[in-house]
Amino acid sequence: MQEEAKKMRVIVVDDHATFCAAVVALLDGRSEIEVVGQAYNGTDALQLAEAEQPDLVLVDFNMPGMDGSIVARKLKARSPAPKVVIMSFNSAPEYRELALLAGADAYLPKTDLHRELVPLLHRLQG
Repeated sequence: MQEEAKKMRVIVVDDHATFCAAVVALLDGRSEIEVVGQAYNGTDALQLAEAEQPDLVLVDFNMPGMDGSIVARKLKARSPAPKVVIMSFNSAPEYRELALLAGADAYLPKTDLHRELVPLLHRLQG
């Protein structure tokens, strides 16, 4: 009997509930991915990550209060630290650089999400 592959546990964080729902819908049909929660701000994201211990957190760069780079730093300071992907509608190289400096494992422009997200998650899962 073949052992079932472990699902990647994912949390989606964005201050726009509609965008969160769209990302969840994109991932929902994937047998190898389980969305274990959604948060709409950085504080709730950190609390949810503490409770759920996800493998990966997808977080928006621009959020009121605590932006995605701060969330990434705080998540990466934990043990075990989840993989973190920062997303933004801004595709300027400076945003990618700031995301990676914050400790994110990847930066993904939201305009590329529909075609790049699942392959990126597979690469991060190893």
